[in-house]
Amino acid sequence: MAIAVPLVGEVRHIAKLNLLNWGSWRYGISILLERNRLFRVTLRQELRPAEILNDGVVENQNLIDDWDQKDVDARMIIYCNIEPQIQVLVEGSRTAADMWDRLILQFAQAAAANANLLLSKFTNYRYEKGNNVLSHVNRVRTMAEELRNLNSAVSEQQVVMKILATLPPSYRPFLSAWRNVPPAEQTIDNLTTRLVGEEIMSIERNGGEADPVDTAFFATHTPQITNRTDQGLAARGYRGGYSRGRSGRGGVRGRGIHHNYGGRRGGQYHDSSNENQSQVICFNCDQPGHKAFHCPEKRSEERKQARDDRFNKNRSVGKSFGAVSSSETYGLMAQRPSHWLADSGATHHMTEQRSFFTTYREIPPGTWKVNGIGGVVLSALGIGTVEVTALVDGKPVFGKLNEVLHVPGIGPSLFSIGCATAAGMDVYFSDTKVALSVNQNTVIFGHRIGEALYHLQISANKRDDSANAAKLKMGTVHQRFAHLNCKDIVRMKRTDAVKDLGLEDGDLSFSCEACIFGKIHRTPFPTEGHEKATGVCELVHGDVGGPTHVSTFDDFKYYSLLKDDYTNYTDVKLIRRKNEVVDHIM
Repeated sequence: MAIAVPLVGEVRHIAKLNLLNWGSWRYGISILLERNRLFRVTLRQELRPAEILNDGVVENQNLIDDWDQKDVDARMIIYCNIEPQIQVLVEGSRTAADMWDRLILQFAQAAAANANLLLSKFTNYRYEKGNNVLSHVNRVRTMAEELRNLNSAVSEQQVVMKILATLPPSYRPFLSAWRNVPPAEQTIDNLTTRLVGEEIMSIERNGGEADPVDTAFFATHTPQITNRTDQGLAARGYRGGYSRGRSGRGGVRGRGIHHNYGGRRGGQYHDSSNENQSQVICFNCDQPGHKAFHCPEKRSEERKQARDDRFNKNRSVGKSFGAVSSSETYGLMAQRPSHWLADSGATHHMTEQRSFFTTYREIPPGTWKVNGIGGVVLSALGIGTVEVTALVDGKPVFGKLNEVLHVPGIGPSLFSIGCATAAGMDVYFSDTKVALSVNQNTVIFGHRIGEALYHLQISANKRDDSANAAKLKMGTVHQRFAHLNCKDIVRMKRTDAVKDLGLEDGDLSFSCEACIFGKIHRTPFPTEGHEKATGVCELVHGDVGGPTHVSTFDDFKYYSLLKDDYTNYTDVKLIRRKNEVVDHIM
């Protein structure tokens, strides 16, 4: 019986199995297998037919061949929908049913432990600096969905409260307004719509910049990135090193092209989660204490890339310059922003790192377009010079890159081969290496990564961040120093008491409404200036108070007070409006 051939497009619609999506992946792959009539083979509900011999000839060979083809198709679908570091778990399986049993044994039994770790991650999550409210809401909803996949569902009300509780300080008025929304309308979709509107008004109110209150908050409350959750998951055998057969070859370590094939003498490579984590070096950031798939820098870059991919790729724009060829897109997405990659399709050298520049000239936003990763249209904000250091045969070679474009969101820095050849450099490509030379002297060297990318052994000479910092207004500095007296701020700038204060020159006077409001006080009644009254009602003092925060049961919010100066007799009357004071006096 013929079966439906699985389409490539169908496979791509299912996210590959990773550490956290077992529940959703199992549901999606089950549908795909059922659609192709392969799920019964995977569950051992349809077994391989036994051979029926007749005079040495297998009479049911067609049925056996059909079953074998189904099993191969099922194994292909399962294997192609698993992340590379998890494919090791199913390698060596002879049937699709064996693959399925191994995955269930590995993932289903640890679901409860993973749910506890993910719940801890959900509880400790904080608003990340640089995010907008939409990405913040999506991050919380993603974690809630991961918990739901592990049968540890979080209610919609809990998700809403988590989003509200982790908003920056500038959203405090919004929280007060949200309490007045009817409970039936306090949904995630309604909250997201209102938060986006509030963010747009805040940006317009602050001239396109972040609210100064949030800037000061993040300056003193930078969240610490922790790997405890992911290290706990790795310790349970999901990721890291996996045993690879009997020949002593080591297991996959990290991700991508980083492997350890050396093994260990006389045995297999064991998971390094049982070793001292301080001796582990990350292949991504070269820092000790974690592996590449635990790297916080890499995860931050992946989140940023995911936001970039959501841009409108079909947006009509004016003249633009290509930066990345389509064949290199997926390779570039995995690189660090500080890496320099040789790109024959780039018209200019490009980087998103503002700190790389030694000279810088701004470009009006929207006047210079660049086609970034995945066809996303980006804007160049400046152009200048970047000083770099190349490593050739272990020796540093210093140089400069002229007319480098500053393109936020471009990802890894791009070295234009066209600009290099136009400047008189010779470029030599070999099987796995690239060399750039001037007058037969190699000045830049690199090696190939992936199929079409070349990583150059150069790094930018970073300047002190304070040299590139924008000048601050007196109001911003005043708030960051907890509303310090402006005269003291001027004195600190004049005497250099604070390094790189960054206060702009000009008029340093500033009027803070919050300080004025905090210093308001009631003027005391004069104790001198008039003589004591000598008779009743000769001198009567009056005062009106209110409105009070809480009115009486009869809706009285004000009071009128009259006091005779001679006898000290006092009369107080509750009133609803100030104009009723006349009735009290008369």
